[in-house]
Amino acid sequence: MLKIFYIISLFLITSTQIYAETLYSSSIEWMTCESDVIVLGEIEIIELAKPSRLITYDLLTIKIDKVLKGEIADRKLFFELNSSDTKTISETLNKSDNTFLIFLKKTADADNDKKYTPTSSQLPLSILNLDYLPAYIYDKDGKTVQSAPEIINLVKNWSDIKIADSLAVRPKIFRSFADFILIPAEEKYRKIFLNMADSENPFERKRAASELSKFPGEKTETVLRRLLEDEIEETSYFAADVIFKVNYSVRAAAYKSLKVLGKSVPEVKLERQPTFDERRLLRQSYWKKSFTDALPVEWKVFSVEDDKSFQIEGRETASVTITLEKDSYIVRIVLIPKECDESHFPQTEYLGINGKSSQGGRHFFLDGNLPKNIQSKLTDYFGLEK
Repeated sequence: MLKIFYIISLFLITSTQIYAETLYSSSIEWMTCESDVIVLGEIEIIELAKPSRLITYDLLTIKIDKVLKGEIADRKLFFELNSSDTKTISETLNKSDNTFLIFLKKTADADNDKKYTPTSSQLPLSILNLDYLPAYIYDKDGKTVQSAPEIINLVKNWSDIKIADSLAVRPKIFRSFADFILIPAEEKYRKIFLNMADSENPFERKRAASELSKFPGEKTETVLRRLLEDEIEETSYFAADVIFKVNYSVRAAAYKSLKVLGKSVPEVKLERQPTFDERRLLRQSYWKKSFTDALPVEWKVFSVEDDKSFQIEGRETASVTITLEKDSYIVRIVLIPKECDESHFPQTEYLGINGKSSQGGRHFFLDGNLPKNIQSKLTDYFGLEK
C-alpha cells in the first residue's frame, strides 16, 4: 500500500505560509471527463472584442471536422476566450493548416452554442494544435503523450466515461511545468483510500478523509464517521513563536467529506485554543534555538522566560527575556511584541525590530554590555532595523 500511496500522494500544506504556487495540469483522460464538448476543427475567425470592459473577450469560430464528445447542431461552434489568452494561442494559428483539438465546457447560462469556455485555464492545453503539441502532455498514468493519434485515441476511449471528480498526483517526469497532474478518480482508488484511513500516519488518514467523498457508499460513510473521532492534532501558527490554534485535521476532513456527500454530521470539536503551557513552551523552544544559531558557540542561552503577558487582537502573547552567558559574563535580551507602545519598553539599549511589517515582529532591547561584534551578529541574523 505504501508504494501505491507514494504514486498517488498529494502534497499537504501544513504551514500557514506558502512560498511558491503549486501548479496543476490535467491529464488527457481528466480533460475528456471534464469537457462537455470536444471537437476537431479549424479556428477560422477571431473576432477581436472591443475593449469596453475591464476584461475583454474575443469570439472564436471553429469550423468542425469531427465531434469527439457532445452534440453540436451546426458544423460551426463559437466560444469566448479572454483576449490575453487569445494571444497565447495566436502564434500557433498560422504555423500549419490550423487543425486543433479543442476541449470545451458549457458556461452557467449555456442556452446556445456560443456559451462555451475552454475546459482548462492552462492554455494551450484546452486548444491543442495537433501539428505543434506542447512538450508535456500526460495520460492518467503520468506518461507523456507525444503524438496526435495517441491523444485522439485517449479522447475516444474516455468520451463516454462519466467520472465527476479528480485526484492530484505527481508526474513521473519531474521536468514538467506542473507539480501535479489531475487524473480521473476511478473506482479502483476507493480501496486504496479505505486502507489509508487505517494508517498510523496522520497525513495518510487526513488524505483518505479528504478524498473519500469522491467514492460514495456505505463503507465510505462508515469509515468517515469513524474518522470523526480521530484525536490527531495539527498546529497552525500566527507567527513562528505564536500558536494561532490547534486543529483536529483528520476529523475536520472527515466532517467536510460527509457534508459533501449530503450526510447528517454530529457536532464535533474541529479545533481548540492552545493552552498557556503550549504557547509558553513554543516561545521558549523557538527563541532558544534562534539565539543558539545566531551566536558563536562560546555564547550559551542560559534561559528563556516569559515576562509580561499581552492580549493582541484576540491573541495571547508575551514579552520574552533571553539570558545569555559566556563563562561568568551575563547579559539579557528583552523581546517586546511590535504592537506594544513605548510604555511597555524597558529603559535599556534599543537594538531594533525584526520586521516592521511582518507578523510576530518584536522589538529587541539589550540589558547589559554586549560586545559590538556580537551585536552585529544578532542584527544580521534577525534582520534588525531601527
